Amino acid sequence: IDFGSRRTHGHDAGLKAARSLYLAGFDATSNVLAGQRYGIPVAGTMAHSYIQAHDDELDAFRAFA
Repeated sequence: IDFGSRRTHGHDAGLKAARSLYLAGFDATSNVLAGQRYGIPVAGTMAHSYIQAHDDELDAFRAFA
């Protein structure tokens, strides 16, 4: 599983890294946007910043699922 998005410099770098690692053989990514955009299976933890970007926890969980 790729967890690299938390360490990349910018969203674009995280998306490119997630896609590249999936093509290289990684099974999944923790990057939700990369999962939605490129059809990569999403796994791992949900960052607290993702939840805080939504109006409430339920909205965040619905958007994630």
